[in-house]
Amino acid sequence: MRSSNGLFISIDGPSGVGKSSTARTLAGRLRAQGRPVHLTSEPSNGPIGELACELTETLRGIALACLYAADRYYHLATEVRPHLDAGDVVITDRYTPSALVMQQVADRKPNLRSSIYRSDADGRWHGWVTMGTKEDGSLDRRHRTGATQAVTRKVQALERQRDGGTPGKPGRPLTVAAWLDTWLTTIAPRTVAQSTLDSSYQPKVRRWIIPQLGKHRLDRLEPEHLDAFYAWLATQHLKPNTILQIHRILSRALKIAWKRGKTGRNVAAMVDAPVGEEIEIEPLTRDEARQILAAVKDTPNGARWSVALGARHPPERGARAALAVRRSRRRHDRGWLAAQAGQIPARLRRPCRMHRRPPPQALPTEMQEA
Repeated sequence: MRSSNGLFISIDGPSGVGKSSTARTLAGRLRAQGRPVHLTSEPSNGPIGELACELTETLRGIALACLYAADRYYHLATEVRPHLDAGDVVITDRYTPSALVMQQVADRKPNLRSSIYRSDADGRWHGWVTMGTKEDGSLDRRHRTGATQAVTRKVQALERQRDGGTPGKPGRPLTVAAWLDTWLTTIAPRTVAQSTLDSSYQPKVRRWIIPQLGKHRLDRLEPEHLDAFYAWLATQHLKPNTILQIHRILSRALKIAWKRGKTGRNVAAMVDAPVGEEIEIEPLTRDEARQILAAVKDTPNGARWSVALGARHPPERGARAALAVRRSRRRHDRGWLAAQAGQIPARLRRPCRMHRRPPPQALPTEMQEA
């Protein structure tokens, strides 16, 4: 098509034959000859064209034909004719023949076609990648842009994610903090007792993991981030067994993320788990056991200690009782402990480890993601 001043060229053909590459090559050669060139495509980048791309896989027949026709009228009026009147050579990637073919092909799956072009409107390169379909059934096409043809690498990265089965969801990338919050509130409660969530999972995730790793993108979390994180935890005077528990919790969350396609790997499985420590239990002597029984005989549930500390139980049960007594002290108020200070053995009245622990320090700057 030729106007009084400009020239209109359309390049059509089946998918995957190189229409976009041909259009870019032709535009480059004409520019090298000093000809003003405007490179465009259909469906256009206007509002109707964007809608046509989204509905290509859901509309059929006349409805799709009308949508393409509306986009073409808008495209001609706002982009093609103004450049032709200015004397430019307008090259379009797809025009009427391609639109007719797309309208008549029924019951097809997304062709997963990608396109890259340079827009004369803003001078930038734009890439579009078809990732599949969204949850509502509409076409999931994602956009990447760049000042140079390096945008090709961004398009190829999206294609690798799609072909590898890990396209992720449209929108902002998922962070470690966002995923852990989702996992704690909607996934873990179905497999873990609520008491375990409240006493172990929630405190460790929200006090240690999220403040230090939460800003990382989930798909960009590296094993080195976890190595530095565990080394930092050791500087916070945490016991090796506590660090091991944090590792196991994080590994479970990342494993679910990997299974659901949120990330391409579970980096926690690529890191050697922290080594725990064997807890040496110091059993109670007979005199210490009698002291405890005397101290708790008038308290609620005091009879349970007579069972735990009974003479018929083997020594290891007495060792377990020592731990139980130390843990149960947290449930008594300070007044009761002070009143029984002369009856409970001194080594069972030592502060708990959690009370001896100093407050956490800030993570070093080099470990934080910019």
